[in-house]
This record gives sequence, C-alpha cells and structure tokens, in this order.
Amino acid sequence: MENYRMRIPIQHEITLVNMLLSPPYNATPVPIQYGTQYVLASRVICNFQHKKSTPEEFSFYVQNHSANFEQAEIIEKLASHVEIND
Repeated sequence: MENYRMRIPIQHEITLVNMLLSPPYNATPVPIQYGTQYVLASRVICNFQHKKSTPEEFSFYVQNHSANFEQAEIIEKLASHVEIND
C-alpha cells in the first residue's frame, strides 16, 4: 500500500508518534512542509501532514516499504484502526 494516505483524528497523533519514536522503530523526526516525516532506523518513512482547513485530523502515509516491508505493514495496519472512513 505504498503512499496510501489515511485521514486520522488528531487525538491519535501523539500515540502514533510515541510508537514510532520507541523501539524497534527508533524514528528520527524531520520537519517537512505542512508536517513531520519520521525516518525509522530501518529507513521506512512515516509522514504526518496537517491542513489548516481540517485541524481536527491529519494525513498519514508510509513510504519506502522495501526497506522493511514487515514494519511498514504493521504500522499501516495499526494506523488503519483509527482511520477516518467516510
């Protein structure tokens, strides 16, 4: 599901960030336009992007699945449990 963007309620952002900063992911935050990119020790990349028009949610997507497909899939699966489904 490379680059599949999920809309997630803002109240779940801290939980996801804390998970990514902890072992086994050990992510490093990097500022990007409109958000933050978390580069995991495995080189999988998780992007959090915000819009002024929708402050109650953020966009989340994972890149570089080939670096560690299993980690990328686990993170996407966990995030999908709190995804906004219209």
